[in-house]
Amino acid sequence: MATINKLPSGKHRAQVRRQGVYRAQTFSRKIDAQAWAVEIERAIESGSSRGVMLACPLKSGPP
Repeated sequence: MATINKLPSGKHRAQVRRQGVYRAQTFSRKIDAQAWAVEIERAIESGSSRGVMLACPLKSGPP
């Protein structure tokens, strides 16, 4: 699920957390943040190499 927040600087931060993968990036325009978030979510869902290259899995705790 993607979250878009407006920062005090006026920029927009897009955050995507899906299937244990987290990725975030900032943008000047909200529409760019939304488009990026959709692209990243699709890449993660499809398991494409681009999605894997862009994001690192979160650690789930001690083994």
